[in-house]
Amino acid sequence: MKKETSAGAVVFFEKTNNKNYFLNKQTRREYLLLNYLGGHWDLPRGHIEMHENPIETVLREVEEETQLKVRIIKGFERKITFSFKHENEFVIKDVIFYLAKANNQKVILSDEHKGYVWLPYREAKQLITFNKDILEEAEIFLRKMNRYKKPKVSDNKDIKKKGFSFIEILLVLTTIVFLIGLTSQFIKPSSLAQRSRDVQRIADIKKLDLAIKNYILATTSPFLGPNNKGIDESSSTIFLSLPLEKINLESQTIASGSKIYYLKQVSSTESYKIDGSGWLPIDFSLTPIIPIFSLPVDPLNEWEGKFFYAYAFKRSSTTYELNTKLENSYYINNFSQNDLGDNENIFEAGTEKNLIPNTLY
Repeated sequence: MKKETSAGAVVFFEKTNNKNYFLNKQTRREYLLLNYLGGHWDLPRGHIEMHENPIETVLREVEEETQLKVRIIKGFERKITFSFKHENEFVIKDVIFYLAKANNQKVILSDEHKGYVWLPYREAKQLITFNKDILEEAEIFLRKMNRYKKPKVSDNKDIKKKGFSFIEILLVLTTIVFLIGLTSQFIKPSSLAQRSRDVQRIADIKKLDLAIKNYILATTSPFLGPNNKGIDESSSTIFLSLPLEKINLESQTIASGSKIYYLKQVSSTESYKIDGSGWLPIDFSLTPIIPIFSLPVDPLNEWEGKFFYAYAFKRSSTTYELNTKLENSYYINNFSQNDLGDNENIFEAGTEKNLIPNTLY
């Protein structure tokens, strides 16, 4: 088994438009995609050479492939791992991605590519063949960075440092103790339980999302679910983590517009299996390195409150969606409303986040 490591970048450019001299400037962000000789569209990347760190590789590869000078944005680093077979040998490959801002859009391609394009996020996500999740995480990162960007505070060297007196320290400590006691009366144990469950849900969905991505990359012909049960097939189906013996929903259907969706469940004894017979119908045991050893289920796993995990897939585009409902307002605001899905009340993951109808909830 061989190990390889590469580094790449999500390269973006921000152009400013002035529609009116008296109006605020408007910024439009565009991402760079390269058309590789194999026909796919992807991000710039390349092998890490000897005595080179990943960031040095990114700067070199981007310049070699596009003649662009870029600046690395601090705080964003993502790594994907996948495996494939090359000349009868399994290869495990790590690719580390960074976020890089270009100072212009004048691309001069190397002979490694046959085309390029600058696109806004949504159009770029539709076009890119692989690494849709990396592009998505970069967009989320930039949105948050712009949202919480604070104005710079100038250093004033004339301001003298002032220490605190003993009485001032005592007053501060007394206030802190009082606030802790006051706050503890209002934090209910139920809120802590909700937070704990939401943390598990987010971790479970992200783990499943990564496992499916690895399965797709490592499998020659990925099989995301049973025949005729993909979205837009004869029996468009949503797969639920709810066990059959708890509640049987397979006789029900979900309507959304002119479409009808069926529900699929398995028993609790089958739910956790990763061989395709579990609640999520993918045989993860087919991958050279098994990415997951049991399927997680929702901590509550109940239909009444709509707390369960859901999965749907689209065979024609090899895309899928994973859903879960969160309980605590903090996690709803920071995850459900920032996942770039079509339902701000549901935490959505996957490569096509509009496959599961909102009427399910």
